[in-house]
Amino acid sequence: MDFEKIFTLGLALYGAVLSTLLGIRELTKERRQVLIFLEYSEFRDGYSIIITNVGHRPITLLGVFMDCGGEWVPQNAIIESDNDPFPATLTDGQHLTLPLYEGVSAAIAQVKEDIKIVVYDTENRKYTKFKKLSYNEKIGIRSPRGKQYPK
Repeated sequence: MDFEKIFTLGLALYGAVLSTLLGIRELTKERRQVLIFLEYSEFRDGYSIIITNVGHRPITLLGVFMDCGGEWVPQNAIIESDNDPFPATLTDGQHLTLPLYEGVSAAIAQVKEDIKIVVYDTENRKYTKFKKLSYNEKIGIRSPRGKQYPK
């Protein structure tokens, strides 16, 4: 093979790979994406669920459910609020903070690792992955749960 054929083949392969990667990026960009955090507040000694829309499209959430140690907690027993925040529509970057009742916070503290959180949207998708955070309001630092704050 001469140089022109090798160069043409290499350029064609590069174009095909680049086109495929850009197509995959566009498909994932249009998906609705949600981040869920289970945040422990040191000041109020309780937990909150923070749901953030990290996608580029608005999303309407229908509800949140929680499993603490094998027992499903009903939605009306999870949230420390008189008003039901659902359905809630979140645009790009918007978040929804749901402070949890003291009883649910105590159950989470007892079970520690055996916790499941499920968030449903209007397209009947469920989001189950969440991260644990600690928040110290006094000094304004968030960190992954279990990590110590710098002194």
